[in-house]
Amino acid sequence: MKKIIFLLLVIPVQLWAQSQQLNYDIVMKDEKIGTMKVLKTTQKDHISYTIESTITVNKIVSLLIEYKSTAEFHRGKLIKSSNKQTINGKVQNDTRTTWNGSQYDVYSLTGRSKLKEKTIDYNVCMLYFDEPNQRKKIYSDSYGKWIKVKSYENHQYDLILPDGKHSSYTFNYGICSRVETEPMFSKITFLLTK
Repeated sequence: MKKIIFLLLVIPVQLWAQSQQLNYDIVMKDEKIGTMKVLKTTQKDHISYTIESTITVNKIVSLLIEYKSTAEFHRGKLIKSSNKQTINGKVQNDTRTTWNGSQYDVYSLTGRSKLKEKTIDYNVCMLYFDEPNQRKKIYSDSYGKWIKVKSYENHQYDLILPDGKHSSYTFNYGICSRVETEPMFSKITFLLTK
């Protein structure tokens, strides 16, 4: 009888919250320079995402790059997100997007802005778990604006960044398996490990 009561108590908790985690190695010129963890948690009508990565480069100059991005959706609509990147402890990017009940407010290191869209239903955090398919634009929490996406037949997508660079995402069975991007110094590849 105790086992039955225990199972009845545990089953609703498992149905209430489900988590999915993806892990990536970060590689530059065939050398592993860091790791990234992407977590998706679903609770009824609420889905949250967390991305955390650490990159260490010891070449001419030593760099420690730490990145964290979070996003919360309620019934398919973004309600808040944050994006922060530091290099050697100095904040390079700190952007927050918040739904205030009538519009989105975007706070960044350069000030505050507003978005005209009433709904953000897809952002960069979602890219790791949900292939963008026919979407033409994706909300970037890092830039605090929409960015263009170009799709190819082989489940590959290019995100066109505001600075003119692009990041390439490749999918297998709907999950992002590879990301290639060129930040400030060299091409970096994120490879799904499990």
